[in-house]
Amino acid sequence: KHRVREIDNRTFSLQAQIKELQESLRLCQDTIVHRLDSQMVLLQGSASFQLESCGSLRDIEGGLVGKSSSIVSMAEEEKQEEQHEEVVEQERKKKEERKKDKEE
Repeated sequence: KHRVREIDNRTFSLQAQIKELQESLRLCQDTIVHRLDSQMVLLQGSASFQLESCGSLRDIEGGLVGKSSSIVSMAEEEKQEEQHEEVVEQERKKKEERKKDKEE
């Protein structure tokens, strides 16, 4: 009887320890889940911010491409105007020379 009582006491003690360990394990799991959730929220926020940044960079890049192409267009127009002015100036000089030749 004494031995049975001793075994029963140990069994009861072990069951109490098992319950404590199960509770401790549950608390650890809750903590891990909470931390993972927090990290996930942070990562999602960071990913979202990075996507927005990429979008902004694409917008900036598009604007720069547009500006550079308009600068190139303006430079081409300026070059054409200068060439046209040179042609007009050469024609004027030729007319003046012809006038001088006729006068002589």
